[in-house]
Amino acid sequence: MKAVIFDLDGTLVNSLENIAFCMNSSLKQHGFKEHATNDYKMFIGEGSFQLATNALPKDTKEEIIKHVFNRFIEIYDDNIYENTLPYEGIYELLKKLKQTNLKLGFYPISHINLLSNLE
Repeated sequence: MKAVIFDLDGTLVNSLENIAFCMNSSLKQHGFKEHATNDYKMFIGEGSFQLATNALPKDTKEEIIKHVFNRFIEIYDDNIYENTLPYEGIYELLKKLKQTNLKLGFYPISHINLLSNLE
């Protein structure tokens, strides 16, 4: 093995509260009901567009889903570090991996500042 690539959201960082806040903000702005943070555990895992689809009523037209999704992305980009923290033990794990010859990669790169004190 030469490299390790991590997905940050839900793997290295707990971003559930922030995702819920941002999607609920988008839903509310579009006249849809908001969901409890815990509900988002069932909505996430297949990308942001599917998150929007899952958070909306089943019969929602794709054009509306796109609007809710696009607004979610805008809100998320503006609030990317809110209520988002690395899981316990992640700093230690990454520091140990950094001492090896493995190359480390992260996706999405937008959260990388949360892990910036690895030196």
